[in-house]
Amino acid sequence: MAALEALSRIRDEDGVNSIAAMIDNAEPRIRTEAAKALGSLGTEYAKTYLQHRMASERDETVKKAIMDALHVISSNKK
Repeated sequence: MAALEALSRIRDEDGVNSIAAMIDNAEPRIRTEAAKALGSLGTEYAKTYLQHRMASERDETVKKAIMDALHVISSNKK
């Protein structure tokens, strides 16, 4: 979890790719934290990745985290 938070602060391409890979993790808690980290990045890539993941996500907690992250990204675009 700490690694995801640190990667979201670095904001380089490798970090973003590492976070994006974690949203496919088998553990829902890790997917939730990855969604939050992608939301804090706020990039179009993060938005697209979150939208793609939402289509296949089954865990309601993770879905909420993805929706919250997408809301954060949309709010920051204004």
